[in-house]
Order: sequence, then structure tokens, then C-alpha cells
Amino acid sequence: KGSDYDASTDIYSLGIILFELCYPMNTGMERQVVFHDLRQRSFPDQWNRTVAATFPSLNELLLEMLSPNPEERPTSDAVVDRVDTLLGEYTCDLLGLDFIMYQKLRQLDRATKESGRQRSSSIGASAAEELFLKEGSDD
Repeated sequence: KGSDYDASTDIYSLGIILFELCYPMNTGMERQVVFHDLRQRSFPDQWNRTVAATFPSLNELLLEMLSPNPEERPTSDAVVDRVDTLLGEYTCDLLGLDFIMYQKLRQLDRATKESGRQRSSSIGASAAEELFLKEGSDD
């Protein structure tokens, strides 16, 4: 009896990894719920409002990579081509201040959970200072 695993299985796994790179999760429970929903082809609301809205081509690629039907998943060569195209479509300017603020807030949230209030207040101050310095340099 042959194995059910082939290149399309690897594409599915790569899709999960790509999703995780774009959508960090803070707890094991969140991860479990999100992965359960992904198996049903249901992305989190926050994903749909942010990543899918800003990067529709990436969202489309992930939908294909995570298809429950292995025959509908792209080949590895097709994934490489699509990622190359995706990287060429976007610049850092497109991400803008909202993305920077989002990243800084995520950093602050992680620091709060990891080290308590004392460490987070210093990180929060440096994140805010960096954000305001960047805004001021644009004038």
C-alpha cells in the first residue's frame, strides 16, 4: 500500500508555515482554534480585515495551498513563482504607519506577557519614542 503523502502534502504544510509567519498567535489555545478553523477554510476575522485586505494575492495563494483537495494545491514551482510575484508587488511604503504601529503594539503585548509591567513600560516608551521620531523625520 502506497503512502498518502506526496509533494502536495508538503505544499499544505508550507501553507501553514506561511500563514504562521503572517499571523503570529500568542497562546496554544488560539493556535488550536485557528488551525481547526483553517481546516474548514475559515480564516480569522482579524486576518480577513488586515492581511487578506492588504495582500489579496497572498490570501489567494494561501487558500490554494491549504485546499483540502491535494489536486487543487499549486506545485512547488508555482509557489516559488507566485511568491516572487508577490514580493515584487509590495514596498515598505505600502505598509505605512498603521503596520509599524501594529508591530510595536504586538511587541509591547509580548513583552507584557513575558516579563510583567516593569519591562513592558520601558519597551513601550522606546517603541513610542521610535514611532514619534520616525513621524517627526517625515516633516
